[in-house]
Amino acid sequence: MCRLDLGQTARAQKLLAQSEKLQDVAHSRNRGMCLGRLATAAIGAGDIDHSADATRKAIVLIRTAGMSSARAVQQLKIVHDGLAPHQRARGVGELLEEIRAVVA
Repeated sequence: MCRLDLGQTARAQKLLAQSEKLQDVAHSRNRGMCLGRLATAAIGAGDIDHSADATRKAIVLIRTAGMSSARAVQQLKIVHDGLAPHQRARGVGELLEEIRAVVA
């Protein structure tokens, strides 16, 4: 997360992807936050497909695992704003609608 805060998005994406794979399923809140940060890092690195994938996983956690974290919702808002300029990319428009439904 520090790499992302420093603007090192490509490095942050790599590290957050590794972290996401290591997250315990029982700790859905931590995993959800990791996925949100991963989605943000991927946007910054220009990897819209990876961002969309991480965002979808985070939404599944929120909907099915009962994860209700204000920070996770805030992270999804950040992801939404980052993906908005790419709304014409395949599947991004629909994903933006899903995000809006979750954060509403």
